[in-house]
Amino acid sequence: MTLRWLACELHTHTIHSDAAHTLEEMAGVARELELDWIALTDHNTVSGWAGKERVEREQGIRILPGLEWTTFYGHMLTLGANVLHKADWRLTGPDDIDEGISGIHQSGGLAGIAHPFRMGSPICTGCFWEFAIGKWRALDYIEVWNGTSPNTKAFNERAYRFWTELLNLGIRLPAVSGRDWHHSQVSKETTIAVTYLGIGGEGALAGQSQHAEHAELSPHVPAADWGEQQLLEAIRQGSASVTLGPLLTLQVRDSGSAESSTAEIGRIYQTGEVVGMQSNGSSRWSVTIEADFEVRKRQWMIAEQELRLRLVGSKGTVAEWGIPAASVTVEACPDLSGELWLRAELYGSMNGQTGLLAFTNCIYVEEQA
Repeated sequence: MTLRWLACELHTHTIHSDAAHTLEEMAGVARELELDWIALTDHNTVSGWAGKERVEREQGIRILPGLEWTTFYGHMLTLGANVLHKADWRLTGPDDIDEGISGIHQSGGLAGIAHPFRMGSPICTGCFWEFAIGKWRALDYIEVWNGTSPNTKAFNERAYRFWTELLNLGIRLPAVSGRDWHHSQVSKETTIAVTYLGIGGEGALAGQSQHAEHAELSPHVPAADWGEQQLLEAIRQGSASVTLGPLLTLQVRDSGSAESSTAEIGRIYQTGEVVGMQSNGSSRWSVTIEADFEVRKRQWMIAEQELRLRLVGSKGTVAEWGIPAASVTVEACPDLSGELWLRAELYGSMNGQTGLLAFTNCIYVEEQA
């Protein structure tokens, strides 16, 4: 099933906490930035939710209600309309964050770590993550890119490496970006990351979450609705791609083997889904990576150059290609034996800064007898 990719900003603030703009002002700028959704995540308050529906109607942009738990031991982003019903950040100490995450799930929300390695006190009280997590699989996502020009910040590079380490431990944790939006004045040299969420895939529609312990919190929503629950499920599922410009997507197709059933041959797996690999090595897969340079074209620009496109797995770089700064589709049939996960990465220069420009979330590989 073809996914519809929605451009989202998942970490914002208003005058109800420590930002310079109102929700209406921010939504107006978000519309100019060609975003489809923004998540309102003020610090320890939901008073900014008032008037949300009116702002949505007037500005033509959807707003996902949320909250940023702001404590001395870390900041946690919570997304979902009922995140206050059974969860209270004031009662959470350094050793009982698992209980707080459980409360967020009971209320129907998502829990994600914000900027885990950003400098803490006295620069940013509690920004550095110090909570002791007992159940990493209970988390719904991690913010690996935070702020503007996120690919230039050392604390984001550390978060990206940490995400990779968790993946290699078998923890299937989706990754997103967050602008941490406090004001709308940015220079022309500043780059802004966007998280694209894929809506309408088989896993998202069926509520097939990787986090089975709270999959019941994701009821089916009709495809024509594109409501809050589908957005939350896309995040939880890992149907996401993060970028400073072009949209990068990854698919794996079952090319068939002696053990493949007729129904399996030709099946396409999207990010967040699990590919079953035959333990005898007879499985055959084709990988497709697409770089779409037509999305939100007024918001970013990449000079003509050769970009580096990589298919990365748990064992390192699986394949690498040089591509032009233009829309392109790359197909390959790599050996996936021994891999735990796959993701695509795009490298190049943008606004005078060289580094990672975009990455997908993972397609997971699981060995089967």
